[in-house]
Amino acid sequence: GGNPLLLTSGGSITMNATVANTETVNAPISIQGANGSYTIQNNATDNSELLNIGGAITGGAAGQTVLTLGGSNTGNNTVSGNITPGTATYLNLNKSGTGTWVLSGTDVFSNSQNFQSALAVSAGTLNVQGDLTLTLGSATVSNGATLQVSGANGFVHGTSAITVGGGGTLVVDDRGAGAARTSRVTNAITLGNGSLLSYLGSDQAASDTNDSLGPVTL
Repeated sequence: GGNPLLLTSGGSITMNATVANTETVNAPISIQGANGSYTIQNNATDNSELLNIGGAITGGAAGQTVLTLGGSNTGNNTVSGNITPGTATYLNLNKSGTGTWVLSGTDVFSNSQNFQSALAVSAGTLNVQGDLTLTLGSATVSNGATLQVSGANGFVHGTSAITVGGGGTLVVDDRGAGAARTSRVTNAITLGNGSLLSYLGSDQAASDTNDSLGPVTL
């Protein structure tokens, strides 16, 4: 909480390879400038040394704001605040680097704050904990990258197309004990040669549902 961090376009928050502690930023973050861009990355070689962003992330001016989550650290680096356009026209999210980022905010890409911009997972793993709603910009998963949607019911829905390139992976995961659960993708999906669309069910009960309601193009 507290006053927002006003981040100059083109900059970064970076954990270097030698950092030996988990670091946390709880202040709200506003990416400044028309068509502003900013990178948050963790390159710590010890995968237990994480970078956690607790505040909301927004664009601070009109235009196409771009947020890149990157780095080589494969621990569960986390953004627990919501990622929304703010005063930007759109906020595009890129996942780069071989590491892992987890989006765990209760309204990240959901409810009234649908993700209305482009989502690109170019490398590593992006794990969205909760429903993923894509309403305007397309989503792409590149060769060797993974987009995982995890929740009590793993839903990927909206009107935007999802393209999983050759060697890319889309995982819809509703694992967990309890009542029957549903893993579902309603968007149109294009799967490249060698790509993987994976549904991970909860207790594998007969009443569990795993399906794609949108068209799937191979």
